[in-house]
Amino acid sequence: MGWLFRSGVYNQTLRAEPIKPRAIIPTLIPGNAELGRALRVGDLIKTLRVIERPAGEKNYDQALSASVHRFRWLADLCASGLESTPTVVSELMALWIDQHARWQAVSWIPNVLAERLGHWLVHSAFLLRASDDIFRDQFLSSLHRQAIHLKRALALGGSPGDGFFVAKAEVFYHLMFGPQVFRAEDSLNGLARQISDELLPDGGHRSRNPSLHLMALRNLIEIRDALSINGQNSPVWLLVAIDQMAPMLRSFRHGDGGLCLFNGSRPETSDAIDMVLDLAVSKGRAITNAAHSGFQRLSAGQSVIVMDIGVPDLVGDDENSGTLAFELSNGRRRIVVNCGVPEMPSPALREICRGSAAHSTLVLADTNSSEMQGAAAMGGRRAHRTHNMRQDIEKNTLVESEHNGYQPLFGLNHRRALYLSADGLDVRGEDSLTGNGAPHGGVQGVVRFHLHPEIGATLVEDGRSVLLRAGKMQGWRFQSSAKGIRLEDSVYFGDGPRRQCRQIVIAFDHRASPTVLKWRFQREK
Repeated sequence: MGWLFRSGVYNQTLRAEPIKPRAIIPTLIPGNAELGRALRVGDLIKTLRVIERPAGEKNYDQALSASVHRFRWLADLCASGLESTPTVVSELMALWIDQHARWQAVSWIPNVLAERLGHWLVHSAFLLRASDDIFRDQFLSSLHRQAIHLKRALALGGSPGDGFFVAKAEVFYHLMFGPQVFRAEDSLNGLARQISDELLPDGGHRSRNPSLHLMALRNLIEIRDALSINGQNSPVWLLVAIDQMAPMLRSFRHGDGGLCLFNGSRPETSDAIDMVLDLAVSKGRAITNAAHSGFQRLSAGQSVIVMDIGVPDLVGDDENSGTLAFELSNGRRRIVVNCGVPEMPSPALREICRGSAAHSTLVLADTNSSEMQGAAAMGGRRAHRTHNMRQDIEKNTLVESEHNGYQPLFGLNHRRALYLSADGLDVRGEDSLTGNGAPHGGVQGVVRFHLHPEIGATLVEDGRSVLLRAGKMQGWRFQSSAKGIRLEDSVYFGDGPRRQCRQIVIAFDHRASPTVLKWRFQREK
C-alpha cells in the first residue's frame, strides 16, 4: 500500500483542522532526567532530517531511524530540567513535522506511529505550554493526521507491533479530543485483544524482554490512570493484567534493583522500576518458576540468579540466541552477566550482541543455538526446551533445563543444571551434551561466563581456578572440572556505552556422548 500512502491524493485526505484538546493527559510516570541531560541532540536532529531512503542504501540503518521516530527519548528530554529544554523540544518537534508531514515507510509504520502518538499525547501539556500559536496549530494538525492514518492502516491489516502502544494512543486520543477518530469502546476492545495476545499465563510479555515487559506494564498503568483521572472506571481485565505483570517484573530484578539482560533488555533505573511497581499497586512476590515466559529465578541470602530456559521469541527481529544463559549477582554487585545490547547499535553489532557467544552459556562450533534475523520465524532452526525441572529443598534450589537447538546440526542436546545453596554463597553448575551423534572428528565448544566490568579476575593455582574481586567485595572463586580455564576480553553494554570486561572461557572437544563439564562459583571464607 506504500504507493497509495505516498500519493498526493491520499495525503490530501489526511488534512485536519487543529482541534483543541478538551482534556490533558498528565505525565504520570516521568522520564529519566539523567538520560535526558545526556542526550546527544545533534544526533537526533541528524536522524530526524533523513527522509526515507531506498531499501538497502548504504549507511541507512532502518532500526536506528525507527528508534528515533518512536520518540521514546521525549520523556527523558522533558524530564531533564535544563532551562533550554522547552526550546529544544519545540525545535525538534517542528523539525519532525516539517520533514515527515507526509507518509514514509519507516516513520509512519503503524507500530512506530502509535508509539510516537502516545508520547506526543502524554507530553502535550509540556509541548503546548511554552509554544506559540503557529507551532500549536502545526502540532495539533500533525497529531490528527497521524491518528487518521493509524486508524486506516490498522483497518487495512497493518501490524500493530506492540499493541499496548496502539491502545494507549487510541485511548489517550479519545480522552483528549473525543470521538473524532477513535471510539472509546473500540479502543478498549482492541486493548483486551492485545492483552490476550501479548500476555503469557504467568504474566510475562511475549517478547521475553524485561525492558519491553516494563514498558508494557507502564503503558497499561498509564491507560488505567488516564481513565481514572477522566472519571472512567477501568475494566476488570485491565486491572488483572497489571496485577499479573508486576510480580513478573520483580522476577527480572537483580540485587541492585535493575533488570537482567536477556533478549535485548537493559538494566533500566531502579527508581523507574520502583515507581512503576508502586503505581501497579500489586503485592505479588517475584515469580521463581515462570515456565510460560521461560525464566527461572533462584535467590538465597544476598544472591540472585536469573536463567533463561525459554524458546526464542519470533516477534520482528527481536529473537536472541541465549538459551540456558544465566546472570548472577550478590548484593548490589553483578558478577556473571550477558553482554547486553547498545541503545542504538549498528546492524552488525546488533547481530553479534544477540548471538549465543554474547551470553553466559555453552556454544558449539561458534554457532548460535538458534538462527536469527527472522530465520526462525520462517521455519529455521530454533532451540526448544526438551526438559525442565526445579527442586526447592530447605532453601537450597536446583534447576535443570535442556534445549535441542544443536540437534539438527550436531545431533546433540545441551543440558544445564544450576544449584544455589541456602546461604547464597555456593553456586554449582553442570553443562552436559548428550545425543546419538557428532560430526566426524568431534566438535569443539566453549562455555562462557561474561563478568561485569567491575569484577576483576585473576587466574590462580596454575590456571585451575579464577579469583574474582570487586572493590571491598569478598572474593569469589571459580573452579571447573575441565582443564585449561582461560580469561579473555569481553564487552558490556548493560549501562550505556561499551565497557571492557573479562570472561571466563572453558574450551572443550566433544567426541562421544556424554560430555560433562562441572563448575562452581563459591565465595571465599
